[in-house]
Amino acid sequence: MASSRRILIAVGTMLATAAAHADTGMYVGAGVGRSNVSDIYHTAGEVSGSGGFYHIDNATAWKAILGWRPVSPFALEANYIDLGTDTYHWNNGQVSFSARATTLYGVGFLPLPFPNWDVYGKAGAARWELDGKRYFLPGTRTDEAAQFAWGGGLQFHYARVGVRLEYERFEIAQAREAYLYAAGLTYRVL
Repeated sequence: MASSRRILIAVGTMLATAAAHADTGMYVGAGVGRSNVSDIYHTAGEVSGSGGFYHIDNATAWKAILGWRPVSPFALEANYIDLGTDTYHWNNGQVSFSARATTLYGVGFLPLPFPNWDVYGKAGAARWELDGKRYFLPGTRTDEAAQFAWGGGLQFHYARVGVRLEYERFEIAQAREAYLYAAGLTYRVL
């Protein structure tokens, strides 16, 4: 009986220690979701010639994640995000748009009173690129810049694995708004 208690106490201590340290270190991950980049080139008609209010609307988006969480409440995270592509068909041809971003965030984690759950917010910069191509007239246009980006989400983590639901918002000068909803999976490698 006493040896059973010792074994249970030892196993419980090991699991508690593993859970306490499971959220720090280097991690990699991936996510998939839906994006929206609305009113592309809303201030001028460079792509369409008529004031162009185009959208990458409800497109499938994906992301790759690389992060380092040196302490439980804070992480640095880099993401590559493909925000998707959309094509508009006209009588005389078509116009297509694609958008992507590389981000660098500071991430702050707020532990919840439930073990292994976190709420997090992130803020930083996104180096975005927006490509537009006309097929009815020769010409392409690429715009890129680094601008503010932010987001937040909910995460469940156990041992080395984390599961996320998150929202990210990007400032893209040539679009009225750009955002992403994604579900992701992370794995702590160190």
